[in-house]
Amino acid sequence: MGTVVRGNYMQTVRTIVNSNLIANVIALPSSLLNKEVEVTVSEAVKESAVNRLYGMASNLNYENLDDVRSDRLSKYEIAD
Repeated sequence: MGTVVRGNYMQTVRTIVNSNLIANVIALPSSLLNKEVEVTVSEAVKESAVNRLYGMASNLNYENLDDVRSDRLSKYEIAD
């Protein structure tokens, strides 16, 4: 049985299995076949990445990641 990780947002299950057990369900690169792999399972969330930002960024009014990127880059531009 895997480890159940409980956070403020959702439960996650993590376990280590032989990759052959999941190869018919998940397309794996050949470098992972016949090896022990860690599998993490959590609920699929359909909200945008901006809505999942933590800390100070979550309090700002960004509509998409381009807004976040532009704002952050502007703080590091050097004035001529």
